[in-house]
Amino acid sequence: MVGREIWGNVNSNALKKHLKACRDNVCECISAFMERMNSGRSGLSERFDRMLGPNAVQSGIPTHAEQIDGRQRAMREAEDIYDDQGCGGPGAPAHAPIPQSALENMNRPIPTIEDWEAENGGPMPEGDYTPGQTNLSTEPEWGSREWFAAATGLTGAALTAYIIVSLGSRLYLPRNFVPVP
Repeated sequence: MVGREIWGNVNSNALKKHLKACRDNVCECISAFMERMNSGRSGLSERFDRMLGPNAVQSGIPTHAEQIDGRQRAMREAEDIYDDQGCGGPGAPAHAPIPQSALENMNRPIPTIEDWEAENGGPMPEGDYTPGQTNLSTEPEWGSREWFAAATGLTGAALTAYIIVSLGSRLYLPRNFVPVP
């Protein structure tokens, strides 16, 4: 295999894919990878919040724990490469530090049911877990722009066009007068 074998044996598929796209500064590239693994909807920060959130349920613990463990292992592997390449130290090439919150979450213990109960002051409810389940108190109100964005995955002009066509078509009277067989 020709190319970037300077990393050694990389086990994480996400890290392999990210490193293949690195062209110039490996320090910057790994720093960006660490930030991506820590933030966003499926990042470590969000997963920790979901596990400790008020509407978490016991059946979600294994799913989140598995996801957190995988991200933490990938981040530790990336940190090893970061250190091996001389990033972060004095005289490092185009120094790109790893975000502090990523370092903290990379080594943070995975929450347990007991952690949830201590955080929320009562027994953790049982119930069905839906992957991607978020705190219901932060869900956007039905029909709001944020709700349409979450439901369709659209943003900007595409979202505006969708809302106009979707809601506007319901106002076109002849559509409502067509008999249904």
